[in-house]
Amino acid sequence: MSSNFLILGLPRSRTFWLSQLLTGNGVKCYHDLTAHRATVGEVAETLTTPHAAGVVGNSDSSQILVLDRLLPRLPLDTRILFVRRPWEEAAKAFTTAAGGQGESGGWDEAFKDLDHKLNHWQLHLYPHCMSVEFDDLEDGWLIRRLWEYLTNGLPFPTERYHALQDQRLTIPNAAIQEAIKNPWPCSLTEHHGL
Repeated sequence: MSSNFLILGLPRSRTFWLSQLLTGNGVKCYHDLTAHRATVGEVAETLTTPHAAGVVGNSDSSQILVLDRLLPRLPLDTRILFVRRPWEEAAKAFTTAAGGQGESGGWDEAFKDLDHKLNHWQLHLYPHCMSVEFDDLEDGWLIRRLWEYLTNGLPFPTERYHALQDQRLTIPNAAIQEAIKNPWPCSLTEHHGL
């Protein structure tokens, strides 16, 4: 079985929190790897190069934009998790975190487009993927099931899970402001016409 996984969801859907939970105990989960690599090939290479952790994944909202080019470069049995949050909620949370007043701030079309792409890929990959509703990420039992699915059953990090629940990690506002200035890496957007 593959030692790779992908987590896909809209921005502000706890992808950062999940990356923190899924790093340690034999697992390495990158966050927003597509923003830190020049090409889709480099993203795939990072995910498939043997790592000391054993299981390697990426929790990344923008990888949905390049999934058509990323998946063929990954093992066929790469595990995929979709975190589903209504796009209206995600856009509002994104705008609020970026210092706005809680309205969508003109992000409606971008979030609707990403949500459409998530729907497409979830339907295309079903039943070879897993999906969870954003609000259900509060359920400790479900988090354990997600861990088992993504890590091939490695021991669950109970202490780290409880520490992360207490911290309620989110990306700092400064990082969101920077993402607004340059939302997608140039090498990824060039090929997508964004």
